[in-house]
Amino acid sequence: MGLRSLPIWLALAWAAPSPDAVNAAATGVVQLRVDAVPVAPELMSMCRRVGIACPGHGGPRTQTGAAFPVTGGLLTNAHVVDGALRVQVVEGDAVTTVEVADVRVDADRDLAFLPFTGLTAMVWHAAEPAVGTRAWAVGYPDDGPRTVLATTMHGTTEWTFGGRAPRTLLRIRGPVHPGDSGGPLLATDGAVAGVVVAGSTEDSELKGDGLVIPAGVAQRAAGALAKTWDTHRRVGIVVAPSASDAVGLTVLAVTPGSAADGAGIRALDLIERVDGDVASPALLARRTTLGAPQVWSVRRDGKLREVHVAGAVPANPPALHTAAPLTVGPEGIYSLSLP
Repeated sequence: MGLRSLPIWLALAWAAPSPDAVNAAATGVVQLRVDAVPVAPELMSMCRRVGIACPGHGGPRTQTGAAFPVTGGLLTNAHVVDGALRVQVVEGDAVTTVEVADVRVDADRDLAFLPFTGLTAMVWHAAEPAVGTRAWAVGYPDDGPRTVLATTMHGTTEWTFGGRAPRTLLRIRGPVHPGDSGGPLLATDGAVAGVVVAGSTEDSELKGDGLVIPAGVAQRAAGALAKTWDTHRRVGIVVAPSASDAVGLTVLAVTPGSAADGAGIRALDLIERVDGDVASPALLARRTTLGAPQVWSVRRDGKLREVHVAGAVPANPPALHTAAPLTVGPEGIYSLSLP
């Protein structure tokens, strides 16, 4: 497609050079490659309530997106990492794998935080860009190279993520393609004015505009998500109380190399009892803090078995920080009481 076949505003946007500050900031935007599989609806609901990337099940696929550095890690969209079996950060020729169990998700705002080091956090734009001002969206459209697309601000719209309460999003004049999700929208000074989240078709109500999460919303969410992750180096599980009539804790994710992984615990296992007592977040946190080996009664595929879990936990674990509504127990046990 040549420039003559494009709308005038889009032809000018693609032809316009980016300011030096935008080009410099864009170098910090990385690509995410995610090996993912479909997520069962009941598991998706539970994961989103707890605030983690949902482990998937079924046939694998590869999806891509963009991410950019914030304090403590990278920020992207939650839908980029849902169903992830493996998340890789691609920086040129360098590829780094991020533990799926460490990814934190804010499903209400379609944002996700990945702990990551080595990149300088980008600066947030202080004010929402006015309608008609220039901005630049940075991403990896259709799994291609990094692209800096010039666009203009085109107002706001109300948008709903997964049936949640509507959120106010920014509209930009320009297409958003698969692979652009999670990338930053940059102002003229190179500061982050928002996070690209979705596109639309020309025949839709949005007339082909792209949608962007405002910087203020994304910045607050990034700060909260950064406080909720832990390395899970010891017991290493993410659990939530069972949403069914079954008693116990459903395992949502397991950290490779952890005590739980060594004991053979897997995602979707149901921990019914710990040392003979009915499993609960408080009990599991308390027994884990004591550091003694434990015997868990675990149900998988309808069969109950006893699992011995090593007690490789210090008596005084480091203090963890949490952001509501997530409750963080000692040593990487995350739980939330479900109604």
